Amino acid sequence: MATTKRITRQDMKHDEFVDTMGRVSLWIEQNWQQAAAVVGGLVLLMIVGFAVTSWMSHSREAARQKVARATSLINAPVVESGANPSDPVAPTFPSRTARAQATLSALDAAQPSGAAHPLADYFRGVALLQLNRASDAESAFQSAVGGATDPMLKGLARHGVASAAALRGDLAGAAQKLRELADRPEGYPKDLALYELSRVQKQAGKAQDANQTLQQLAKEFPDSPLVEATRAVTPQPPAPQPQG
Repeated sequence: MATTKRITRQDMKHDEFVDTMGRVSLWIEQNWQQAAAVVGGLVLLMIVGFAVTSWMSHSREAARQKVARATSLINAPVVESGANPSDPVAPTFPSRTARAQATLSALDAAQPSGAAHPLADYFRGVALLQLNRASDAESAFQSAVGGATDPMLKGLARHGVASAAALRGDLAGAAQKLRELADRPEGYPKDLALYELSRVQKQAGKAQDANQTLQQLAKEFPDSPLVEATRAVTPQPPAPQPQG
């Protein structure tokens, strides 16, 4: 007899924070504000498109190409039927879990070293988040922060540390890390950091802090698409009625 798995609140939080990890990709691949504009509230997908393309175009060494191949798996399509994980060009997977596990295995096989190691650590963290292994993911992201020399990758990894902390329930720690990221946003868009901070503050039950953060976002970045996204999801007070 078939059974239906009930989606728990923890599962929903897991998906939310895993998806958050991917919400900076189009900013890297195209233009971050354009990416934020199409999300309708948050940013979508993963950094993989730019990272892999850039990595392979600047390096022809076999080891680094293996790392690029491994990291590309994390963004491979998940299909309901006919998955082909072994396709050498366009692999597909039956589930997010299978895709994440394949990414970890490929990263282990690539044996990254040198400049490739921080990039591999970052994607290891993303895969571990998808497997709901928040503590392991946090360690991987911290390793990426420590080893990254590129400001963009370091910023993404710092965001990853915050997301992993939130996923394991440390909302206060996540908020602190996001505040630090907003105050020192080298390689990361400050308005996105403020937006993510407001979300964590709201989840922690600190509505006043969240509103203050959103006010800072609107004040410092009045033209940011995230300001419009915030207005779209935040109930607006009714317009005053004319006095008769």
